[in-house]
Amino acid sequence: LPSSQGFAQLCEWIGKLLGRTLLRPDRVAVCAKNLNKDITSSLRDGDSVCGAMMHRLTAHQLLPEHADATPQATPATSATEATAGAGKRRGRKPAAKEAATSATGSLHVLSAELAETLVGARNDVAIGLLCQRPLVRALLDRMAASSSASSAAADTSKTSEPCVAVCDAAAILEELRRAILMDMATGVSNALFIQISAPETVEEGKDDEALVALVHAQLDSALHHLHTSQATQPHPSPPPSALPRKRSRTSKSVPNDIAGAEAVGAQGEMLMGEGGVERWGVEELAMVVAVKGSDSSYLEMAVPCALHKKSTDFAAVQLLCELLSRSEGPMWERIRGKGLAYHAGLDLWPWSGHIGFSLAECADPAAAFAEMVAILTECRAQLAAKDEASKQELTAALAEARASMLFSLHSKRATAGAAASTAAKGYWWGIAEPELEAAHEAAEIEAVDAAALQRVFERYLVPLLSPGQRCTCVVCPAGKDRSMALSLQKVLGLKSGGVTVASLPQLLMPGA
Repeated sequence: LPSSQGFAQLCEWIGKLLGRTLLRPDRVAVCAKNLNKDITSSLRDGDSVCGAMMHRLTAHQLLPEHADATPQATPATSATEATAGAGKRRGRKPAAKEAATSATGSLHVLSAELAETLVGARNDVAIGLLCQRPLVRALLDRMAASSSASSAAADTSKTSEPCVAVCDAAAILEELRRAILMDMATGVSNALFIQISAPETVEEGKDDEALVALVHAQLDSALHHLHTSQATQPHPSPPPSALPRKRSRTSKSVPNDIAGAEAVGAQGEMLMGEGGVERWGVEELAMVVAVKGSDSSYLEMAVPCALHKKSTDFAAVQLLCELLSRSEGPMWERIRGKGLAYHAGLDLWPWSGHIGFSLAECADPAAAFAEMVAILTECRAQLAAKDEASKQELTAALAEARASMLFSLHSKRATAGAAASTAAKGYWWGIAEPELEAAHEAAEIEAVDAAALQRVFERYLVPLLSPGQRCTCVVCPAGKDRSMALSLQKVLGLKSGGVTVASLPQLLMPGA
């Protein structure tokens, strides 16, 4: 804010947004309709659907109790049968061109059992695009039915009142807000982290503790308002000053070094575990979905990679991905340069515990994937090579990748908004002092050598080269799903029927 009092005003806004906003039924109705439009648009975007599929297929791996027995897809006796079944679901006759693929191999079609499982209890953590659409549509359907019933039973002058469905939704959202912000039974605040970025000169004369006190004053007031505004209070309302907090985080309340993560996490906060994001019951999965309106294909492939930011392998894996995916690098030249895909790259996805290979606006996913395998195979050989020419080439490539990563590292802190976002992410990693994080990351990047790259390649990237732990999601234009599945089956090295063909309605509404 362009004001010397910007910090105090932001603190006031935080309090108002968290505890004093009104969740009015008429606004809930408008938001539901807008959400439905946005989701409908996203479901026509191949990249969005591909990411949602990955989330859907792998989220259950985050739950240890569901590590066993993933339901299998139903094998079709031929591609003709698979095509015919899909034709019935879409209400059209199977195309002759699709039926002609029956001689080239068999396919798996998504079974009702597996479709139900993917949106059931095993996947409660996958709150993504494919889950949002049915929820929002259900609310809109209830709204329409409630409106119709109200119109039939009352005068037209009263039909403008909020319908029962929207009032119920507003009440549920209010209950959710209270559950997120505080434990209403005990009056304990759940607000663990607030990040405000401001110049040091804005509030001269005030130390960190005084600035944090401004935040807490507004937060306490907001939480007290929520507590006292309950229709029925099962417990007496405590005064604002009596609302306990789980902890107060300032630069004076935590150890002044990068190793202070243990102290930050010792208070019971939900920080990233020391081992990163762990997964259970990982197995080979591959699925193809056709999307109407998409004129090109998209691919995401992921294998587990549980790494905490403090791990010595974290920077090495990031650097290896950058080396292979950077501008004018191997994937740029040999996949994009050949016109196989507009984008191709490897990335570390630490928040989901994956290393991912992705293709965007791809003309031939099977050919692009085969080229990626060739690139990784050659890289593996180069990392193990002992001749001087290979070492010099690797040293030059490593220097370029390191420079690119260091530039990105400092760019993330070049603006107030970017610095605040980076600090917030660092908090959930257990980083005690954000200003020390950049120096620590830079030192880790500089320390990576060829031996470290070879070590992390063998440990984390080799699973991409053969079946076992990969999850592959492909979105393609309508009518090309079966031929796409058969071509991918071969390059992925899977047995007959190893790639499942699903329709988008199945993923949205199992059993439909």
